[in-house]
Amino acid sequence: KPEPCRVRTNVLGTAKPKADQMQDRCPSEAGAVSRPDQCTCHSEAEPQGDGRANDFETERMNLMFYEMKIAGLTRQLPLCKVTDDLYIGAFIMFSDVEITKACAEALLKKAPDFDILITAESKGIPLAYEMARQAGRNDYIVARKGPKLYMTYIITTTVDSITTDHIQTLCIGKHEADMLRGKRVLIVDDVISTGESLKSIETLVN
Repeated sequence: KPEPCRVRTNVLGTAKPKADQMQDRCPSEAGAVSRPDQCTCHSEAEPQGDGRANDFETERMNLMFYEMKIAGLTRQLPLCKVTDDLYIGAFIMFSDVEITKACAEALLKKAPDFDILITAESKGIPLAYEMARQAGRNDYIVARKGPKLYMTYIITTTVDSITTDHIQTLCIGKHEADMLRGKRVLIVDDVISTGESLKSIETLVN
């Protein structure tokens, strides 16, 4: 009997494995281990040679997900490998209008008074837009992932995000800085993993 292993998830909401798929399944398929290859249930069943092992691994990974309730809605998040010992649930707001609207409404109920919103490019953009729209604001700011031709007097900072495999740069120009100056600024992002992205935006704003 394998000893229980930890699984880590760093996404907003209440995560749990889907109950009706946990019956008669090994711990890795039920999302109960941090590394699928550590599960001894597959030690004898895993096929060998002719590429079948890779097919088996792909199929097994496709079965790993978390069912998460967010702003009253339920979504199934695929588990994505970050390192050999860490998998995270991938919460992607792009293309999901229903959850974008619901999350914006829920976050606005918790947010302090503000004059303008800022988010980082790119997954936070639809959320910031929808929050600005629902709050009756005509503007919001996006910290871009690199200098753009329209920017002048560029201000930059760096961010080391767990969901990206390289150091990123966040930028705003004089126009965005003027919009922020003297205002109550609400920093928005779609997911908090380690908090590094939010810290970088805060540094940029300051």
